[in-house]
Amino acid sequence: MAPSTPPQPPAKGRPAPPASGRPAPPSPNAVSGSKVQVKIPSKCDEAEKLEKEGKFEQAALFYQECGDMVSSTRCLKLALMSQTNTTVNNIQYGDKNIHDSVITGNED
Repeated sequence: MAPSTPPQPPAKGRPAPPASGRPAPPSPNAVSGSKVQVKIPSKCDEAEKLEKEGKFEQAALFYQECGDMVSSTRCLKLALMSQTNTTVNNIQYGDKNIHDSVITGNED
């Protein structure tokens, strides 16, 4: 057998692997390609944004996903308070008018 020598690099292409062990880690001064750091908004950031916009129901859901139940409850209360659903039911039954379950009319 021949003595152990590191492998020779190929004529073209990649260089040969190191003789033994792992390669050294890159130095802290090494400059890599330009990395663009994009901040991904978290669910809590999105919930705060929705709350400021007055979208309380959606904000409550995002707060629940974050685990912030106090803020979620607050948003649900605000959503209930901001509803302007005032439905009035008027039913005419013979000569009687039923207005939101209050009967009015002649009592013959």
